[in-house]
Amino acid sequence: MIPYDPTTSSSSRPLKKSDIESYCKACFQEVSVLDYTKTYDIIEPTTANDTKNSNITLLWVHGGGASRALFKPHAQELASKGYRSILIDLPGHGSLVDTSLTLDSCVEAVQDVLDKECRDSSKVVYIGASLGAYIGFHILSNLQNKCPIRLWTKCRPRQQL
Repeated sequence: MIPYDPTTSSSSRPLKKSDIESYCKACFQEVSVLDYTKTYDIIEPTTANDTKNSNITLLWVHGGGASRALFKPHAQELASKGYRSILIDLPGHGSLVDTSLTLDSCVEAVQDVLDKECRDSSKVVYIGASLGAYIGFHILSNLQNKCPIRLWTKCRPRQQL
């Protein structure tokens, strides 16, 4: 869907569904910023000068209704500081839009990426926003001290871990 742009509208009437252009799935994927052939992106450090951060991986997990593209600008900026980032799509989102969204499917998706791409889980910083933070509580409680740095944004844990 394309957002309605009030600056191009000549009337001040409220937004209607007919004001928004809809795409079929295939057409939407053509205009999307996401690469639908993969479920996560790895952004490697862009500078060789700062090697102290190069062994740290930032694992970015988006919230509901978003995709891995949400954190791409942040990851690119941090790549210039020597950090490696992994941005994933949760089931039911982004390139995994046709998969079932359950707690188990989200935990499995994140755990698969951790297993495949994280060299040393003690050097992983988990960054979860909203739903991504909620998933992180479940995953990281199982990792115990293997992932010592955790950053939660926009979430309220129901229990202390």
